[in-house]
Amino acid sequence: MSRDLVQQEILDSIPNPSHGLVKLAPRVGKTKIGIELIKREKPKRVLWVTPNTKLRDFDIPAEFKTWKALTYLKKTDIICYASLASHKGEYDKIVLDEYQDITKSNSEPFFNGQIKFKTIIGLSGTHPKQQEKLDLYDRLKLKTLTQMSIDEDVENGLVAP
Repeated sequence: MSRDLVQQEILDSIPNPSHGLVKLAPRVGKTKIGIELIKREKPKRVLWVTPNTKLRDFDIPAEFKTWKALTYLKKTDIICYASLASHKGEYDKIVLDEYQDITKSNSEPFFNGQIKFKTIIGLSGTHPKQQEKLDLYDRLKLKTLTQMSIDEDVENGLVAP
């Protein structure tokens, strides 16, 4: 199965508007799926939270260009988890890239009104097992929307066995 077809099936399985967790193994194209969800939902403001400055400054903006979403890049604040605790704003959509990096302390703005939001989509291939993180997802009402394991990746020909 082609990567495009797999990605389209994943997108078709996610409700509109999307709110929850997307657990996908490497090489499926989590960033593209996040951008396609943004394009589908047409939010006025987006907050994209990512683990590091290279992703923030180069990789994520380049992906917006690749997937023809420059209109939405202009409406997107891209920040690192390290600065999430001090961030403020109102957003229609929040993307938690590598959502396992959220912690009790850096997520506080979601609960104290510092960051107001309508929906959150979490993207990751590494779902944490720590109860504190699972409790955070519950507090944010983030349930698994779709998932694909590494075995399914191999089965679909996206990665070598």
